Amino acid sequence: MKTNSLARAGLILAAFAVLALFLLMPLLTVFSEALAKGAEHYWKSLGDDDAIASIQLTGIVALISVPLNMAFGVVASWCIAKFEFRWKSLLISLIDLPFSVSPVI
Repeated sequence: MKTNSLARAGLILAAFAVLALFLLMPLLTVFSEALAKGAEHYWKSLGDDDAIASIQLTGIVALISVPLNMAFGVVASWCIAKFEFRWKSLLISLIDLPFSVSPVI
């Protein structure tokens, strides 16, 4: 029984290590680079016209793309789960394509 709990603890530790490696380390790197010249410079650069325009553009794109993705995603998932049709495997491949292409690019 002790081996089972030791293996479980090792797997949990390994999962947290992977989480730290792939999630926390890049996040810490982004913040350390952003704050490399100091917090005052960081906050001052957020008031720049280009920074404000890019934040606004990001918000507009998110407000448009999230509802569209949700609507098309619900329809596509319903069609895939409910019906059998000729190009079903192609539709599934097109849905999976961004997950395999984005790390390569």
